[in-house]
Amino acid sequence: MRYLALIILLCLAGAASVRAQIKVEIVLDRKQFVPGESLVVGARIINHSGQPLKFGRDPGWLQINVEPTDNSVVQRLAPVPAVGEFELESAMMGTRRIDLAPCFDLSKPGRYHVTATVLVAEWNQQITSEPKAIEIFPGTTVWEQKFGVPNADRPDSPEFRKYALLKANHTDQKKYYVQVTDEYGVKTYGVFPVAPVIASREPLVLLDRRSNLHLLAPTGRISYGYYVISPSGNLILRERHDIAGNSFPRLRPAKDGEVNVVGGARKESPDDFPPPPTAKLEPPLEKPRP
Repeated sequence: MRYLALIILLCLAGAASVRAQIKVEIVLDRKQFVPGESLVVGARIINHSGQPLKFGRDPGWLQINVEPTDNSVVQRLAPVPAVGEFELESAMMGTRRIDLAPCFDLSKPGRYHVTATVLVAEWNQQITSEPKAIEIFPGTTVWEQKFGVPNADRPDSPEFRKYALLKANHTDQKKYYVQVTDEYGVKTYGVFPVAPVIASREPLVLLDRRSNLHLLAPTGRISYGYYVISPSGNLILRERHDIAGNSFPRLRPAKDGEVNVVGGARKESPDDFPPPPTAKLEPPLEKPRP
């Protein structure tokens, strides 16, 4: 009996030693999100073992767990994509970033805890991080528009989807989000932040003949962000346009069904997407992302 107790104590001491030499942390750029938004977290490994360690050889070397604080259960939608082997030298740290949105059903507003568990293959030990809290908040719909896209399976019956402009008031800086869903708001094709909420100036929105959404929103004292979003929920264009004298940027529909920015002055920015010259808009016959 004493021998068994000694073995257990030695195993516990060994595990504690590994945890002291190798640390795992969850790192977040921010902690508040809206449902359906890309939710990227980083699993950071800090190596103080005095030797290089290899990670990624075992498919299950990194596990991410998400738990609501109300004791409910989060549905897993897909395995956490953590493929790729790498070596981490002693006194170094490395971070593997994972988008949790495709992996977990985080559509329910609330508070969640995220943890990462890393397998140290050399010592056959697992190390789990301390939990980090994230919050999912619903946005307030300030504008929405249903639109049709061609249906490849039934050309005589177009598919309908919906654009929505959401205002998120929960964050330190209030922001607008664009959301693309099916016509009932059940299936989400894309959600992402676009611009801060500036009370004195409202965003402008128009749809072109391809059903692309054009959004012009103030981003600063003299600056506006111009965004083009496709029916599949992809951001396909982002530009900066500034007020020039008394000329303000604005959206104008053209006779051919296109939408143009008129007024103001175009200014190149590091945030432009894609980098200049501007990208060609997506064609209308596009397949939705799975």
